[in-house]
Amino acid sequence: MKIIIVDDEILIRKGIATSVNWEEIGIDEVIEASNGEQALELILKNNIDIVLTDIKMPKMDGLTLIEQLKLCSPYTVAIVLSCVNDMDVVRQALKFGGALDYIPKLSMTTEELVDTINRAITYVRKNNAYVPLDKNKILPSFFTLEHEQSLRSAIEYGDLDTLNKVIKKILKSAYILKEFWKESREWEDIFGVFSNVIKKYDIDPNKFFSNYKTIRQIIQDSHNIDEAVKSLGEIALDIKTSIEQERKENYDAVINKAVIYINKYYNQNIKLKDVADHVSMSESYFSKYFKKIMNTNFIDYINQIKIERSKELLARKKITIQEVSELMGYTNCSYFTQVFKELEGVTPKQYQKNILIKNNT
Repeated sequence: MKIIIVDDEILIRKGIATSVNWEEIGIDEVIEASNGEQALELILKNNIDIVLTDIKMPKMDGLTLIEQLKLCSPYTVAIVLSCVNDMDVVRQALKFGGALDYIPKLSMTTEELVDTINRAITYVRKNNAYVPLDKNKILPSFFTLEHEQSLRSAIEYGDLDTLNKVIKKILKSAYILKEFWKESREWEDIFGVFSNVIKKYDIDPNKFFSNYKTIRQIIQDSHNIDEAVKSLGEIALDIKTSIEQERKENYDAVINKAVIYINKYYNQNIKLKDVADHVSMSESYFSKYFKKIMNTNFIDYINQIKIERSKELLARKKITIQEVSELMGYTNCSYFTQVFKELEGVTPKQYQKNILIKNNT
């Protein structure tokens, strides 16, 4: 079992690290971090079971760290190191289930520290957070439906930054597999997404993948999860590049004119007929022609553009969901929320909260 001590005061960290006989209480490894940002990276890479964290730290404070753990490492148990003036924040951490317990930082004794950590160890084991996996056990799922939808969307419609963010999110999730990560069959599910996207654009999967190893070879040849996900990210980028090239080759003057018009007026509630009239085609014929060339129907294409633009607006601190909905040309905020969740896997409010937390770290 592993524990990480997170505090920007090195004397505090070293004092805790040297005051306990860790092996005696069942802790195999003690890791240190000077802030929440550094700690989060170490927690995800090292499958930390228990976090002992200060509240006030640079780059990422303890409360934000605990909130992040709930999202990307829910099996990790947190204990807060508190000062008297931190108690309101500590109560917040305990209230929302992010922290198991707290220890008064200035008055704690070694006995109190050991007692609290023993409670955390018991909690971890009781809640099956610490269960050494073996090949006879069912591996935990790391590639969710949300991951699948986000990956498809990023490859087809997102920019390079969006694709990289999705790949990193999958990477964080995969750490849950611990040392048995090579055994998971969900790596093949990711490859399945690649294959389905390729087929959608009439690209021959056999021909495309002939330059790559099989997914099993990629996983077996990778030394760690990071390396495996990096390899898959490179394939995803190649697929995205191929799709963009395919689109360019299929574009003709009519579709190009339509796309320019759509990108200019997407937030003005334009209709299929408006665009068809603009390119001098009948509504029915243009609808079929657009879908044939773009591999998506008109409404889905409009919504995809609106949602990508809305994500940029949601990253701002002072803007409401209603305002974003109106700026994107949606007359009904509930419908905007529905479309956003279908494409992104989360509501606009949840997306805005997540992105603002990240931007403030």
